[in-house]
Amino acid sequence: MADYNSKLADEKSKLQGTSIDMDQIFQNLYLSNEPQATVNIVWDKQPVEAWANKDIGVNDFPGYIDEQYKSGKNNVYGAMFNGNQDGTFATVTYTNLKNSYYVDLNGEKHSIAKMVHVFSNLIANGNNNNQPILEFTNDPFNNMNLLWASGVDEQVFFYDENGQLINFPENSAWLILSSMNHFDWAPSHTEAVKVLSNGKLYQQTTNPDSTIHDDGTAYEDNTDLTYNHLLTDGGTVFANIQNGVKLRWSLPGLDWQHATDTSGNSMVNSRFYNWYLGVLGTTVGKAPVPTPPTRKTTSVDYHYNVSLANRLNSLIT
Repeated sequence: MADYNSKLADEKSKLQGTSIDMDQIFQNLYLSNEPQATVNIVWDKQPVEAWANKDIGVNDFPGYIDEQYKSGKNNVYGAMFNGNQDGTFATVTYTNLKNSYYVDLNGEKHSIAKMVHVFSNLIANGNNNNQPILEFTNDPFNNMNLLWASGVDEQVFFYDENGQLINFPENSAWLILSSMNHFDWAPSHTEAVKVLSNGKLYQQTTNPDSTIHDDGTAYEDNTDLTYNHLLTDGGTVFANIQNGVKLRWSLPGLDWQHATDTSGNSMVNSRFYNWYLGVLGTTVGKAPVPTPPTRKTTSVDYHYNVSLANRLNSLIT
């Protein structure tokens, strides 16, 4: 028990600041691709247009999006809205999940059978006739695409196989949040994320590619070195979460009226410039949280006098 408590205390001490090395994290949450997932969408605010099995947001985008959104294994859902959308405007529920799970403190695996993503406070950036777009697929692992917008809030809820909200053990559930790209060819394009509630952000201690700033928002201070970096997941940070973690994805440097690339060309109508892919991952950490030792129960050993027992039996018979 002393060794177990020492490990937990050591882990907790490492979480006091805002930086941590990835291999120091205890991880009990495992999200994987869910190709058989079923999605149900409620548009809580009336969209200008909504669609299924169609991708109008980034349908000319190569690389990662081509693989995830246009490969035929995923259906694409989305909607376009007129201007800002205050409060909840979309609720996305994923069921029939087969590959995602968490591990409790007894070392037992439990399925994550349902995930609910609640989107709110969509902020239009003024472009595309002030009509922002939210897109996602039937696989929650891909999370969401944001286009013609400068920000959106997202809250994520995890349910077990009995339909109950999962109570993650303290400091045991982590998300990798990406992609915080900062384009070298359009420096005002800076992708950012912030935890609003039920979690805390951490940056990598050694050579962080994204930095947590004074207001709690994380983004890359330096631009990405090449255009092809756009096709990767860009900068990342880690979020130590509880169930119902609420995130704010934003493009704080986006200036749609005066946006230009480094050659002076206008970026106002560029889908690349006005696009943000918000990714949730869990491939981080060294091991699950240590399992508490089993406390030894009190036992009594009985020692019998065999000769006395035989004498008693002879008297009875």
